[in-house]
Amino acid sequence: MDEAIAILKEVRQKVAYPFIDTKILTSWNALMVTALFEAGKSEKAKDVLDTLLKTLHVNGVLYHQIVLGGSLKVEALLEDYAFVIEALLRGYAHTKEANYLELAKKLSHEAEHKFYINETWYLSDKAFRAKAVLEDNSYKSPLSTMIKNLFELAKIEDDTALFIRAKDMLESFGAGIQKYAHAYPEAARAITLYM
Repeated sequence: MDEAIAILKEVRQKVAYPFIDTKILTSWNALMVTALFEAGKSEKAKDVLDTLLKTLHVNGVLYHQIVLGGSLKVEALLEDYAFVIEALLRGYAHTKEANYLELAKKLSHEAEHKFYINETWYLSDKAFRAKAVLEDNSYKSPLSTMIKNLFELAKIEDDTALFIRAKDMLESFGAGIQKYAHAYPEAARAITLYM
């Protein structure tokens, strides 16, 4: 067996390794931070969150991604804002560090300004303008997460106007949620904050 393993290892060294993707995505890392906080791994979550912010929130601008060794080019999309704000709110809930709450509020205002136009949320604020949807797909809906964040911020800040805005955003999808609730699990979480 030992001889067979040695031969296999030698043969494997001759095989070209697959391409390794070295880009760091803001939204995916923020999702991991939230999961770490929710799993009780607060110290690890805080380390990753602080590194993420240092790397991808530069000079007051949130970016979508960076390739290791590359430069920051593409500014954040709705999903980046939604998931980073969620991670910041989890960070604030677990550490009570006010800087997390302050940044969550700042990014929330930016997100509404950039992506919420004429009572419609968009995935991007650039030339490619796709409407955001409430349904979850391969991962949870950035729009549902954003609305959930607004409810949470409204409760923390006791901001009635923000609560009403978030309620109106959610209620505009009410018929779809009632008819196809299974397609809206993250929106259902937002509804629990609304209720």
